[in-house]
Amino acid sequence: MIRHSGSRPAAWPAHCLPYEQAARVYSSGRIVLGLQFDNSSMTQTSCRVLEVLGSGRFHLAPHTPATAARFRNGVHLALSASPPETLDMARYYLARPASRQKIAQAGREHVLAHHTYKHRAAQMLEPVRTVIGKGEALCAQ
Repeated sequence: MIRHSGSRPAAWPAHCLPYEQAARVYSSGRIVLGLQFDNSSMTQTSCRVLEVLGSGRFHLAPHTPATAARFRNGVHLALSASPPETLDMARYYLARPASRQKIAQAGREHVLAHHTYKHRAAQMLEPVRTVIGKGEALCAQ
């Protein structure tokens, strides 16, 4: 059964979830719902997307340009455009465990292949390598 009261249930913590508990929480449900404060950013996405997918869980998240650019809807995760669509999609995927598992596995494989800390470090170092490769000084004299 899906319930929504419009407010945070009393049993939910009112603080940030400690990182060490995240995998346990993610694995406790059949669907991990994502929330996003900025649904219009072309670059900003939540680390939660990577954590959930990397842990092999099915993620139902809001459709944002940044998430849609990095992941394929219905292949790596499910993206919803509105609260009513989120409820419809949750009902749909709760009734289809094999589809949920297939998407969760593809999402995990995609994150491990393209979105690990090693990938982000290489991405951040690329401009430095470019400057060094051109023989330019890193600091202005």
